[in-house]
Amino acid sequence: MVLWPAFWVALALGALVRNRLSTEARYGVFGAVSFLFLLAAQPAATVAVAIWATIAWMLPGKKARVGWRRPILRLVVIGLLVQLFAWKYLPILTGAAEELQGHRNPVVPLGASYVTFKLIHAAIEISRDGFKVRTPLSFFAWVFLLPTFSAGPIERYDSFRAGAVAPTTGDDIAAGLLRIAVGLVKKFVIVEIVLATLLTSFAPDTFVANVGRVRVPTAWYVIALWFLNGYLDFSAYSDIAVGASRLLGFRIMENFDWPILATNMGEFWKRWHMSLAAFCQTYVYLPTIGLTRRPTVSVYTTFVAMGMWHSLSLNWVMWGLWHATGVVGYLAFARRTRKTRGFDHPLVRLGGWAGTMGWVLIGTAWAVPSSLGGSVRILMRLVGLTPD
Repeated sequence: MVLWPAFWVALALGALVRNRLSTEARYGVFGAVSFLFLLAAQPAATVAVAIWATIAWMLPGKKARVGWRRPILRLVVIGLLVQLFAWKYLPILTGAAEELQGHRNPVVPLGASYVTFKLIHAAIEISRDGFKVRTPLSFFAWVFLLPTFSAGPIERYDSFRAGAVAPTTGDDIAAGLLRIAVGLVKKFVIVEIVLATLLTSFAPDTFVANVGRVRVPTAWYVIALWFLNGYLDFSAYSDIAVGASRLLGFRIMENFDWPILATNMGEFWKRWHMSLAAFCQTYVYLPTIGLTRRPTVSVYTTFVAMGMWHSLSLNWVMWGLWHATGVVGYLAFARRTRKTRGFDHPLVRLGGWAGTMGWVLIGTAWAVPSSLGGSVRILMRLVGLTPD
C-alpha cells in the first residue's frame, strides 16, 4: 500500500476535501475510493469481501426472534474461517509443490487475516444486536478503508464510528502527518537500511545451518535483531494507518504502546498487537472460559489461536504456547506476591523488564525459522548447547 503512488495522491486529496463532507458522506466517499483501489489490485478477493460483508450486514439479530439465527451465524463464521484458510494457508501448504512444478505460487490477498477477523466481529455483534448505531455507509467504510485494510488494526466497528472526527482540525492534520513520518522512517530507514544491513549475514535459514558455530552472545544478538525488525516493521505500518486515517478524519485505535518497555508478560500483551489481543480476548478467551471455567486452558487456547492467525505452522503454535506459558506464569506469580512490598523498586522493575524481554526473544526464536527443528537448534545455542 505505501508503495502505491496513487494511494498518496488519493490520501492528499481526501485530506483536502474531508471538511467539505458530512460524516456520512465521508464514510461513503472514502469507502468507495478504498473499494475501487482494492478492486483494481485484487478483484476476486475484494468481491468476496464485499459479499461476506453484505451477508454479515443482513444477519438477523436477537430482536428478529428467528430460530435459525445461531445456526446461520455459525455457518458464516465457519465460512469466513474456511476462506481465510484457502487464502492464507493453502498457498503455504501447496507452495512447495507448485514451485517444484514451475508454477507461480498463489498470492495471499491483501489484508486477508485482518478483514476476516473484522467480519467475524461484525457477524457476531450484528447477530447479538451489539451495535447501538449502524449505517450502511459507515459499515462499508469500516470494512474497506484503505489505510487500515492491509495491516490493521482490527478495529471494532463501534470504535471506528466513535472515532470519526468532524470537522478535522489543524491539530489532526499535524498529528496525522507526524505519525506517517514516524512510520516511514521506521520502515524505510531503520528496517530497510539499518536493520537490513545488520541482518545481512543472519538470514534465518543460513543462521540455523551455522548456529552451532555461533557464540552464545551472538545468538542472542541475532534474535534481538529479528524481534526489533518484526516489531518496527509491523508498528511502522500501524503508524502509517493511524496517521493516514487521522488525515481523513478518523481516529482509529492504536496497535502498539511501546511493548519493549513492558516489565512483565501481562503488561507486554497489553502493549503488543493490542487489536488482535482484544479480539481474541472477546471471541476466544471469554467463550472458552465460559465453557471450561478454567482460566489457564482459556489462556492457552487464546494464544494458540493467535499463533495460528499468524501462520498455520508448528513454529507458530509453539510461539503461542510459549507466550501463554509466560502469561500464565506471570499471573500465578502475581497472585502469590500481590501483598508483597518492594516490587515497584527500580531494580526490581529492571529485572522484570530483562526477564520479560528474554522471554519474548525466545518466543521470536520459535517464530522466525522455517522449521521446528531450526527453532530447536537456535534455542539450544541460546542456553549454551551446541546442536549437532
